Parts: sequence; structure tokens; C-alpha cells
Amino acid sequence: MPIPYERAYNLACDELARLNLEDVAFNSSVQLKGDTLSINFLNETYAVKENGKDIRVVNSSREVKINEKILLLHYLITADGTAPAREEVTLENIPGASFYYPTYKARTIDLIINKFADEPSKFIASAKNMGFNLVKEGELNRLRSLVLPNVLISFIFWAPARPDGRSGGEDLSNLKILYDRNITHYLPLEDIIIITELVCHKIMVISQKFP
Repeated sequence: MPIPYERAYNLACDELARLNLEDVAFNSSVQLKGDTLSINFLNETYAVKENGKDIRVVNSSREVKINEKILLLHYLITADGTAPAREEVTLENIPGASFYYPTYKARTIDLIINKFADEPSKFIASAKNMGFNLVKEGELNRLRSLVLPNVLISFIFWAPARPDGRSGGEDLSNLKILYDRNITHYLPLEDIIIITELVCHKIMVISQKFP
């Protein structure tokens, strides 16, 4: 009997095989060459190759985990080409997300706060290492990245100013994670949660490189 991941992967492969690859490439903003879709995810390039109903997801430098394969396939299947809303929301503001929020918060926001509360500079360095850009907006710091071609994730936290006007250091205690309001046109809710967990865990792994 297939495990849930295997069943989800097989279903996603079947669904992608029924779609027109040119439409998929256009809607998801990825490159199509022959029967291969090339997609950038967290600074790595993946190839999604179709041969009839046979779908393969590969990365030239390592074995792709099955949850990553499912995530990428769901992105390609869900993407409908909708323009960004240019308005950011937290997970709680995405319809249907309230049930998942406590577990999501523990595995993402709380994970980052507990790890980096005393070393916010290491959090920033690790996020920048994996492609996030730091933008300072007064006392607000924003780390943002297109983790998939149309999926923007932002980490928001404070950098309160001292009386002399200089930064008094970053404060992660009120960390928020934001998404474009139209993100569900590119990923189902469950995959928004999964991709955020993957991002946070990768930041944790990268942080081990820094003293």
C-alpha cells in the first residue's frame, strides 16, 4: 500500500501529465525546453521532465526529496498566471488557514525566534545566503525573496532606533512572515505551510556555517 507521500506524488504526476506544458510554463513563469520544465526553487534549479505519463523531478547536484517533488508539481499544477496583488498578508489572513496556524507557528516563526533571538545577525546572514534581500524601512527590517518564480515570502522584524538615531539592534520577538495575497493562485494552502517550513529549516542549516 503506497505511503501518503507516494500517493500524493503519483496523483500530482497524473494531473500534470493531463496539462499542456506550454500553458503550464506560461502560467508558472518557468522555462520550457522540449518536454522539460526548468524551475528555480530556493537558489537551486530543478528539471521536471515529462515523457507521456512518466514525470521525473531531478536536480543535477543531489537527490530530490519526495516532499520537494510534490511541492514543485503542485506549484506547476496550481499556477494560473494571476498577477501579484502587491499586498502582503500573514497566514491567518489566508482563507482556511486558522486550523493550521498553531502548528505552522511552532514550526516556522517560533523556530526562528527560539534559534536566533540572541543572534539576529546570524539569521539575517543565513537568509541572505539563500537569496533573501534585506530592505530597511525605517525601524522595520524586511527580508524578502521569490522562493519560487511567483511565490514571494517576507520576514518582517523590528530594528528599533536608539536616541541618537542609530540602529539599536534587530528584535525578532515580533517576527512575522508575509505572503502576497494572491499566493493561493500558485500554491494550495498546505503547500504554503510546507514551503515556509522548508525555508525556515534551510535557514537553520545554513546558519551552522556561521560562527
